[in-house]
Amino acid sequence: MTIKIYKGYEIEAAAVKLDDNTGWSVSVCIYAHRRSHSSGKVFSVSEKHINEGEAIKHGLILGQRIIDGVVEDCSIYDL
Repeated sequence: MTIKIYKGYEIEAAAVKLDDNTGWSVSVCIYAHRRSHSSGKVFSVSEKHINEGEAIKHGLILGQRIIDGVVEDCSIYDL
């Protein structure tokens, strides 16, 4: 798992080895920390990556793109 701060949000990317050992997928959680509480939202993609490092790298990029509002059907506005 890797964590990155981007535009005031915390992006957490975790790689998961596929059951058939053919690669890795990634799960991304974006957290908003507001005064006395935090909230998060999980995003998953079906892309397959050749190794754990690539999965994490693409997960962090995906998190940034979601925060920037350029990923269709993925929003953090309710955080």
